[in-house]
Amino acid sequence: MAWSGWDRFVGVRADPTAPPEVEEIGMGRRPVKLKDRKPRAEVQPRKATRREKLRVNNLMVLLEDDQFEKCIKRITFLEFLAGETIFDADDEGGEVYFVVEGKVRAVDDIQEGQDLVYNDIEEGGWFGELAAIDERSRSATISALTNVIVATLPREVFLNMILECRAVALKVLGEFTGFIRAGNRRTAKVSSFTGVQRVYMELLQLAEPDPRGDGSWHIPTTVKHKDLAAEASTSLEIVARALSQLLKKGLIKREGGSFRILDREQIQQMITQN
Repeated sequence: MAWSGWDRFVGVRADPTAPPEVEEIGMGRRPVKLKDRKPRAEVQPRKATRREKLRVNNLMVLLEDDQFEKCIKRITFLEFLAGETIFDADDEGGEVYFVVEGKVRAVDDIQEGQDLVYNDIEEGGWFGELAAIDERSRSATISALTNVIVATLPREVFLNMILECRAVALKVLGEFTGFIRAGNRRTAKVSSFTGVQRVYMELLQLAEPDPRGDGSWHIPTTVKHKDLAAEASTSLEIVARALSQLLKKGLIKREGGSFRILDREQIQQMITQN
């Protein structure tokens, strides 16, 4: 093997035909143990900034760059811990909120111990637009389900955004039609089924086929009576009564903080019974 003057000076020359576990030193070769080699440092992906996450919000992404730049100048970022209230129903205020990280829930307090859940809003969603448009008080209480970061936009900037961007206006109108449809379905459910039956319906909706394949269904998440009551538009007392009935009949059984559905068909029949 020929060596150049530079090769002799540095004393090392890589042989392209040598296997990866062998390196040349001077005029000879020595094996290199793979465990002696330092692993390459993993390149951690860069975390998106708040501004970047806001830019891909389901509403903000419809804006042209110059329109977004005008909005971002008026944006304020706020943080809330899980369980904190962002605003209450009947509060005054016209700012619109964009969820940058986390999840929030919109509810209305029907009576003591009974909340009506409107919807959960995740990263990419927004809320507060009703009060911004009609200049009335807040129509629902918004609470953080997880630790959240929201971006607030003043009412006048939001309204200009709607007027200047047709795609944004259509998107907001689409959300409004969704509210109306969901309200119609909820009204039909409340008028057609008892509170106990609605609790049964929510349990079946939460259930998934057991991965063990034994024909049973299970609810993979913790079931809280308060959440069931809110989703079923009923009281905590009714939730407790419904669960008690199913447990006594052997149709469900407790598993930690959740339940296993043992006879799904029987529960479905109980829902349709008058």
